[in-house]
Parts: sequence; C-alpha cells; structure tokens
Amino acid sequence: MIKFSKILAICFSALLIGCGSVIQSNELSGDYQVSYQGDTEKLIIRPDGTYEQTLLFKGKIYSTTGTWTYYPDKKNIRFTNPMEFARSINARDYQFRKESTTYDDTGQGRGFWQVRPVREDESISIKLHDDTSLRFKKIKN
Repeated sequence: MIKFSKILAICFSALLIGCGSVIQSNELSGDYQVSYQGDTEKLIIRPDGTYEQTLLFKGKIYSTTGTWTYYPDKKNIRFTNPMEFARSINARDYQFRKESTTYDDTGQGRGFWQVRPVREDESISIKLHDDTSLRFKKIKN
C-alpha cells in the first residue's frame, strides 16, 4: 500500500508541475503556420532572435523579416517589422496591411506585434488575438 501511495504522489506532483510550466524561450524556435479563409501565413522563429513571416494572400506572396523578443513575465512575444492580417470592421473578410499600425516604445513608428504563446497538447501555439481562436500551430521544431 505504501508503494502505491508514493507512486500516486509522484504522478500527482508531475501533473502539477506540467500544468504550471512556463514556456521557455528556447521552446519557441521553429516553424509555425495558420490558415484562414483560404490564405496561409507561415512564421519561422529562429533561436538567434530573428524571424521570417510569409503570407500567401489572394494568390500573392508577401514576406518580411525582423527580430523577436520573448517576455516570459508578460507571457508574450514581440516581433519587430511585422505584416498584419486583420479583420476590418466594415468587411466580412480579413484585410491585409503590409506594415503594422502599432508603434514601438519610442513612438518612432517602427511597427511591432505582440502575441501570446500557449502550450497545447504538448506543443506550442501562438495566439493571434485573445478574442479569436486563430493560432499559429507549430509544425516543425
């Protein structure tokens, strides 16, 4: 009986540790993809702090590169120089904006994009917006 209770305690502890685990910066590197309304967006996050974003939108390919920084305390990743793909208030479909409409801390107009990484089913996904179910799914480490 003592062995069973020790095993049960170890399993329960492992479950608690797994649920509360913080995503580490080195876990974010890899290839991600999201598709919506027939368009596909890919994101390659490199361990050296750079990324590449590619969007196939209405038959045309757009791409950009920039840097990324992970803020585990804020639970977000900040990408510089992103392209945005957002739902327009007056349109039913998504609209593409080649340059970000958000600004950095200096107000100089260099765009940035903040997104939230989440752990789902032993894999990392990146939520596009908290109010939608759209996520970049990690397809390659």
